[in-house]
Amino acid sequence: MPAKPSPFLPVVRVAPFGPLDAYPVYEYELDLLASGAPGSQLLGIAYALIGFAGALVIAIFGTDIPSDRVYSVFVLAALVTGLVGGICLVLGQKGFQTNHVLVAEIKRRMPPPPAEPMPPPAPTP
Repeated sequence: MPAKPSPFLPVVRVAPFGPLDAYPVYEYELDLLASGAPGSQLLGIAYALIGFAGALVIAIFGTDIPSDRVYSVFVLAALVTGLVGGICLVLGQKGFQTNHVLVAEIKRRMPPPPAEPMPPPAPTP
């Protein structure tokens, strides 16, 4: 006698969505994709440094700093963090595109789809 289906099992329905492409990927490519874009860490550092430089500039223009030495430290800190943040931003943007190149290379391996046969011409009456 066949087993009675359990009422607690979920009903799974799958709707077809068209052709499914499978791309072969090497192990080192998976490792590169898993590690993320190399520029993403530089972008995070750049955003933090640029925000810090902006806060220092607001502090310089928003408050009276009586000591010339403290004023010079604020200006120098704002310049250095802004400059380093800008450099990290440029380098991060260049390094951020690396994964896009790898994914495009993997997708390029797929051969073009086969040509669909033409339907026979309709008979003429």
